[in-house]
Amino acid sequence: MNILFASGSSVYGNKPFGGAETSMQVLAEEFAALGNRVVYFTLGSSRFPYIKKKVIKNVNIYLFSTITIPSFQVYRVKRIKNLFNNWQKELILRYIIKKNNIEISYAFGNILYRIVNAKIKYNLNLKIVLRIAGISESNDAQTNKSVKQRKYNYLSKVDAFNFQSIWHKRSYLEIIKKNSRELPPKKVIICDIGIRSDFFRLNNYYKENKKKNKFVLICIMRFSARKRQDILLEAIKLLNNPNIELNFIGDGPNLVKIKNKINNYNLNLNIFMHGFLPVHRLIEMMLQSDLIVHAVDYEPQSKAVWEAMVLKKPVLASNVNTLNKFIIDMHNGFLVENKPYAWAKKIDMLYNKKSILEKIANNAFRSVLHKANPKENIITYQNAFEKIVFSND
Repeated sequence: MNILFASGSSVYGNKPFGGAETSMQVLAEEFAALGNRVVYFTLGSSRFPYIKKKVIKNVNIYLFSTITIPSFQVYRVKRIKNLFNNWQKELILRYIIKKNNIEISYAFGNILYRIVNAKIKYNLNLKIVLRIAGISESNDAQTNKSVKQRKYNYLSKVDAFNFQSIWHKRSYLEIIKKNSRELPPKKVIICDIGIRSDFFRLNNYYKENKKKNKFVLICIMRFSARKRQDILLEAIKLLNNPNIELNFIGDGPNLVKIKNKINNYNLNLNIFMHGFLPVHRLIEMMLQSDLIVHAVDYEPQSKAVWEAMVLKKPVLASNVNTLNKFIIDMHNGFLVENKPYAWAKKIDMLYNKKSILEKIANNAFRSVLHKANPKENIITYQNAFEKIVFSND
């Protein structure tokens, strides 16, 4: 098959990325390893227009930066600017799809709209799979009816939706139902590619070097509305324990707000900000930690949680869908209600009972071993994509 992957940011680009983009990298490279022709389209952040092509692990990557024009914060000019940028993306997508004889596209985020438009405008013959990740696509109760209808029209042009698990699908459908929306009746792929194969060997690369007398917590996730770093810092404040250290890794729109709270609470000796880290440094920090903490309102499938489990690191996570479907409290991880007092109490319990952490971490490794293995999960994707490509729908 000839497959196009497309996302606004990616592991291959020069913009911040998250778990969904990491999954797409793994998926693209696993498809390429099976002998498929794989192309990845992603956006750069340069002020100057360019298109760069490179090949990594047999994935043909197109890094594209549009010609930009100043908008001067004038609505009409901004609208013209957006239309011009979208036209450029659709034109380059047409070129890539035709040049590489693309049969199926796997898209994440707003780039979907450009692929759908390019397909219709230029009469391109390809199938489209949309990766559903998080709730940003569903959580628009405040959106007016015309925008909702326009989104539905785009989704109706998709051939299949990819959910990471059956619980992810159920949660997502419940949310959009509350917002008086629905998904068009399309094929559904329920699978997640897992994590990079070399994560299963990384325990051999780094030796643990924990700080003496410190109980080290690490939180790896984007600073956004549904991510609850605020609960974690409130918990640290309640604990008031100089031997408990919390490290935040990531970036996002709520970063400054969280930094200000840390300063206001005088927690600079307990909480540290690291931004985005190279993979080798991230793994080093994870292996040197005592506990991975993951506070969220909703999570379809956390890469950080799976990676921690594979690295045999215990995880304390919010008791929410879908985390509580594969984490069993006190068996392969720890669950807690999303209240600062509850988080503080659970962290304190684990601080005083460190002896149970190793057993829990080993259970977690065994429970996630097959679920997170991309060599097994890629077969599900290969079969699903072939059915979509060769169907007459």
